[in-house]
Amino acid sequence: MRISRKVIIAASLAAVLSLNGCATSGGGGHHLARAKASSFGFLNSYKSALHDYEQGRLMEARAKIMAMSKDRDDYKAARRLLVRHIDPARRKMLQFYLDRARAHEKRYEWRLAARDFGQAAYFSIKPKRWLRQQRRLEIKIRQRRFDLLRSALQNEDRQLLARPRAFAAPRGLHGDALLRRWRQQRWDAIDDRAQEDYRAASKQLRAGFPELAYAYLESMLRLTPGEGRGIRLMAESKKRMPKAIRLTPIHARGHGGKRLKTNHRPQVKVQSAKQIRRLITDRKWARARRYALAWKRQHGQDADALLATLARQAERLFRQGRQAVKDEHLALAVSLWKQAVILAPDNREYRKALEWAQQMQERLQLLRSKGSGNNKGATR
Repeated sequence: MRISRKVIIAASLAAVLSLNGCATSGGGGHHLARAKASSFGFLNSYKSALHDYEQGRLMEARAKIMAMSKDRDDYKAARRLLVRHIDPARRKMLQFYLDRARAHEKRYEWRLAARDFGQAAYFSIKPKRWLRQQRRLEIKIRQRRFDLLRSALQNEDRQLLARPRAFAAPRGLHGDALLRRWRQQRWDAIDDRAQEDYRAASKQLRAGFPELAYAYLESMLRLTPGEGRGIRLMAESKKRMPKAIRLTPIHARGHGGKRLKTNHRPQVKVQSAKQIRRLITDRKWARARRYALAWKRQHGQDADALLATLARQAERLFRQGRQAVKDEHLALAVSLWKQAVILAPDNREYRKALEWAQQMQERLQLLRSKGSGNNKGATR
């Protein structure tokens, strides 16, 4: 079976556009919305299914054919379309994502494995099995993240609480005003940190991560015991926490007691804004952004304007990438969106667009490859 480039791109586009949100898990996985046949029988025709197939909506086309009446004149043509084209392509995609998900999991790449199990669920006629695998990995990711955050906050809190004690008055300095002021400054820093913990907890609870909210509130109440609003929000966080996430004893250093390696930020010394403008002109985006941030930390002149220039350039590259997709220049879109992500790595829209384009490239290669491959076990 040979599938045109246009149909393949449409298939990838339709699949990605039907994604359900994955932000609630934070695992990087997602699953695709399940296709349903129309409740109006006359819409479940061969022409309608063929149109869906040509637009890349494999599962939508399949659902319509499966719902067709055998008495229709176009039923045989629709079944041929299903058997010769739709199901072979579907099984091929399913097996590919399952194989890769399992390989990612073996390498402890849980986020990527969860993503691929979600992709497999879309192409499966029994998606619940693969969605359960996706959910299992997402819980493992959330548990590991939760344990790490609790351990890190506990270590930081111990250091914070030790600072005021370092200014306890020695013999001869009892009642010293300067010493008392130094000690109060440390207590004020502890109060500020507790307020930051509360704000972070509220944000995480709104984002759908009650376990992370719990970790921040645990820290807040270590620093300011008995804080009423913290106690109330902690109870709410615990109530919303998934049952599969466990409250385990906190290890002093996290990761089973192993000391974490510290990667020190490389020092960047910027001489002038002109140096950054030259990097922008040369389209050296990674260095330009790194230097612009360093220049801002140095309180350099025009630092904000330079960062705004880089943000506008990222937006321009993103728009160019969208146009490249419309013109079916996929490789160009990937290149442009990679540059946009370099310039604005925290922009979720840019990152999701790049991930989509890379997945599309992957599917193009898979669907255009010769033969159907080993589809054993991929018939569900």
